[in-house]
Amino acid sequence: MEVTNNGNEDYIGLITLHSGRNDQDYNNTPGGDCYISVPAHSTITRQITILVEVPEGDFYLRVKDDAGEEISAPQKITAEMTTKPVLVLTNVETNVTPGDYETENAFRFGNRVKAPKINDDYALFRYKFKNIGGAGKVQYFIYCEDASDGSKKYWKGGYKQIDVPNDGSELYVEETWSPAEVGFNFMMGGIEMSYIDNNLSPLMYVNMENYFYNLVLVEDESRGYRLPANLQIVYVAGKPVGIDHVETTGGKAITGGEGEIIIRADKAETVAIYGIDGRLVHRVSTEAGDTKRVSVPAGIYIVKGAKVVVR
Repeated sequence: MEVTNNGNEDYIGLITLHSGRNDQDYNNTPGGDCYISVPAHSTITRQITILVEVPEGDFYLRVKDDAGEEISAPQKITAEMTTKPVLVLTNVETNVTPGDYETENAFRFGNRVKAPKINDDYALFRYKFKNIGGAGKVQYFIYCEDASDGSKKYWKGGYKQIDVPNDGSELYVEETWSPAEVGFNFMMGGIEMSYIDNNLSPLMYVNMENYFYNLVLVEDESRGYRLPANLQIVYVAGKPVGIDHVETTGGKAITGGEGEIIIRADKAETVAIYGIDGRLVHRVSTEAGDTKRVSVPAGIYIVKGAKVVVR
């Protein structure tokens, strides 16, 4: 699909696709969507996979902008049945504190916004799906983007593969991100999915209440950004009490520093250091009075059951 912006200002927003059996009627519930940025007097190309109510044969497609205005004439399309997985997004979860917002430090494209706040040291993005197609494998990655302007985008490794049964069960995928990992607190989490043998997306339908939400401006809550739930914007404020220094029972002090974890002990003990994903990173043997410095990359670690941030 090509989208052309003939205006003098950049377009940043959501477009939704609606299908119908003829060129007069169409479904008011979007069958697909895409968040786009189109510079002034420019054209971009995007690929969107949608689920249509017509199992196979001809149908018609319309496109709307985020204000609900139609931006295309009806387009005739021919649909084909597939034996591959067809995923329905049923829920998106984060670890934001309900009712708590960052109103001082969250700016999106220069506008100060009322951002859902996470009172922890990391953001969790979890997606829940149901398969209404055939069994098979799909691949995905969950990314973290700088929500202020989209200039930075991170993901962990390549695509991850998952088996998708066709027994009606639901499946979850999730990822965590910390400011120490990406270098910013104002985050937008999203997900990319595709089949193993081609770059088409198996995510074709949404079945959840309040799929669209508004990220409102602090100065005027009647204005802001309209976003789909698969794009979650959050502000990671950290825990109310700093977690770079942890006092544990027995007098052992554990501190996160620049590229290292510092362990001060008053007794002989073996201390295990785990990554935020649960993998064992180091085992350190200490004696009474020892100060051990363990070099580790920046990130969040679990030591003696507590989280420690390394910058």
